[in-house]
Amino acid sequence: MNNLFRFVVVLLTFLCSSQVALSQSLVRKFDMTIGGNGSEYPKKLIRTNSHQFIMVAPSSSNISPFKSEPNRDPSLATYDYWVVCFDSLGTIIWEHTYGGTGNDIPTSVVELSGGGFLIGGYSDSPVSGEKSDSCRGYIDFWMLRISATGQVIWDKTWGGNSFDQLTDIAVSASGEIFTVGTTLSGISGDKSSPAYGSFDFVMAVFNLNGQYLFDKTYGSTLNDNCYGIAYNGSGGFLLAGLSDSPSGFTKTQNARGLNDFWMVKIDSTGKKLWDLTQGGVAEDYGYTCRYKDGYYYVGGDSYSPAGLDKSAANKGACDFWVIKIKDAGIKMWDHSFGGNDVDELRQLEFTTNGKLLLGGSSYSSNNNDKSESNVGAEQMWLVVADTGGNKLFDKTFFTPGHDEDGLVVEMNPGSYIGAINSSCSIGGYKWTDSLAMGDVWICALTPVVNGVEDTQLENTISVYPNPLVKDVLTIKSNDQINWVELFNSDNKLMFSRSEVENTNTLKLSFTNYPNGIYFLKLGIGNQTVVKKLIVINN
Repeated sequence: MNNLFRFVVVLLTFLCSSQVALSQSLVRKFDMTIGGNGSEYPKKLIRTNSHQFIMVAPSSSNISPFKSEPNRDPSLATYDYWVVCFDSLGTIIWEHTYGGTGNDIPTSVVELSGGGFLIGGYSDSPVSGEKSDSCRGYIDFWMLRISATGQVIWDKTWGGNSFDQLTDIAVSASGEIFTVGTTLSGISGDKSSPAYGSFDFVMAVFNLNGQYLFDKTYGSTLNDNCYGIAYNGSGGFLLAGLSDSPSGFTKTQNARGLNDFWMVKIDSTGKKLWDLTQGGVAEDYGYTCRYKDGYYYVGGDSYSPAGLDKSAANKGACDFWVIKIKDAGIKMWDHSFGGNDVDELRQLEFTTNGKLLLGGSSYSSNNNDKSESNVGAEQMWLVVADTGGNKLFDKTFFTPGHDEDGLVVEMNPGSYIGAINSSCSIGGYKWTDSLAMGDVWICALTPVVNGVEDTQLENTISVYPNPLVKDVLTIKSNDQINWVELFNSDNKLMFSRSEVENTNTLKLSFTNYPNGIYFLKLGIGNQTVVKKLIVINN
């Protein structure tokens, strides 16, 4: 990328960020593009009780700038679990790779009250790497319990003789692990419950030591795919996904359209208490569910117009669609959120003050529920709504290219952090180039403080390359650079230049500095700005 192009990108970024600050009072705090020489795409993002963040992603990369451990398949033809822990400044605390020599795809992560995490997904790997059990069928559930620093405590393979795909995990108050997903297996291998149709909902339950307790299957004669589970805190669970099945076996209502939301309420023994089908005349895909204060909230995508169970007309081709259900199985409302094109919901959470937080991606311009146009093709999109389904505000995470399957969680009250698969270059909120064919882009947005943009000056500065993969670091500013200091991660002063002669561009040599995290302290005009720098060139 030549200097002229970088200057244009920086200028556009400043203008875009200034406009965003005025319209939404949210501005970029930091961003980072992480991955390796292969492909990575985020599947789940959570905030921990210690206010750090855990992101899980499939990775086909070998050892790379942000990936310290090799792909478990020497040919690099398959994916592993990649788990990254980072803080609210964008500093990576630890990252680990887990897998065998086949494909291992993580889909879920849950923090345990006693410390550590459960990582769940599916695998076709033989015994190899971190996988200690052989496959039961084509694809099996594969779960790991890890420590707070990512060390493996145990792993567990579970499945029948065909296809068993883990999609979500919930942990009960008494410590039972409820894993859910989709199955093609009948009674075989570890699976003790029969198949009903093509695909069925399946649930397998374990204790905290990974010991299998029981499994249950729910479904009818066609395709029933489970993607989420929500725990009500007192022994009840809701399983949610999609279905095109008629009534039959454990399904009591016929399909409405091509695909519908299908929800199954169970108790702690797996006994079905009720089920509910919701949909319009076209395709409706249930992907996620959460519980709060006596209600379940189920979210996904809808291509259906108003009609049947869908009360709101589509805003565009596809919208976010959210349903609120009383714990007893009574539907309270449904709402659509979208612009004039395709908007796909991938994560539903709650904010600290109890609002609905919806994260996904959008192709839409600024109309209907979308207040800002995309800069590129597909962009990460955040919607905050109250528990009555009324939209409070929305936010688009701008980049110049194509980003898909966005995930968003709250960082602090009023601040949000998102993760999305991205292959685009610098621009908008994205200040770090993609590394390969597709990486994880993580971006944090923070509000304006006291009506004054406390990071607006930062957005007029470009520090590149960052991570530093060359010997020379370039600093560009719209205002004059007066002085510069460099500190390492232990706050030790490494370099100081007190007088910089009337320049807006400064080049610094990093030939003799070891790899690690540094902080640049810059005097810009009459203000001081701190920028984090990652050095990986040595």
